[in-house]
Amino acid sequence: MDTSQDLRIVVFTLIGLALVIGVFVLSIFLLFMRKRQRHLVQMAELQQEMLRSQMEIQEQTLQTVSQELHDNIGQRLGLLKLQLNALGADVPTGPLREQVSQTIADLRQLSKSLHPERVAQQGLMGSLEEALQALQHTGAWQTSLQVEGEPIACRKEAEVILFRMVQELMNNAVKHSGGDHFTVSLHFNAQDLRITCADNGQGLPAGATRSIGFTSLHNRARLLKGTLSFATPQTGSGCEATIRIPYHHLIERSV
Repeated sequence: MDTSQDLRIVVFTLIGLALVIGVFVLSIFLLFMRKRQRHLVQMAELQQEMLRSQMEIQEQTLQTVSQELHDNIGQRLGLLKLQLNALGADVPTGPLREQVSQTIADLRQLSKSLHPERVAQQGLMGSLEEALQALQHTGAWQTSLQVEGEPIACRKEAEVILFRMVQELMNNAVKHSGGDHFTVSLHFNAQDLRITCADNGQGLPAGATRSIGFTSLHNRARLLKGTLSFATPQTGSGCEATIRIPYHHLIERSV
């Protein structure tokens, strides 16, 4: 009898000890997972903050360049135009004055497009229209802007980031695609904004997606918790870039 009772006591003691050890191990595991999750969140927040700081530095640099173009180079070209006008009718400077006037106009347009405040004031739609019109006025490109759905009011920071992305894609098309048509389509869907930029050129050159410019594009998309992808348009030629951003990251600041 005593032996059987002692055996039950040992069994219950072992079961109790196993339960205590199990609870202890489970607590340690949950604590580890909680710390790991907190660390991952902190790392993600740090990465977002680093990306945001990088974008802010780039915008400050563009603002400085824009101001320098307007205040320094623009003024010098203006003085050159005055000096040409002062030469009088005896000197055939008409074509040269026209070139200087056109250069001043182009410089002002470039200065405006680079300044973040200009983009914030005009909004995404107005800035895109102005940029596409400026490209079409060169005579070498045909451009179009298409809008589907009901546009939403985005926060200014998000609009500047999206405009810079489209601006970079447009500049890449002009420099590398060899095409002559560039289209921007804005699709306001139920849950997100989809922006498609397409050209009719020769497609992405080899290694283009590993360039600094494309890295910057992906960083800007991640800053808004969005995605950026590339494909060949249905026409079979050219390049089509698609930006997708959830609405709640266009309205509220991403963290």
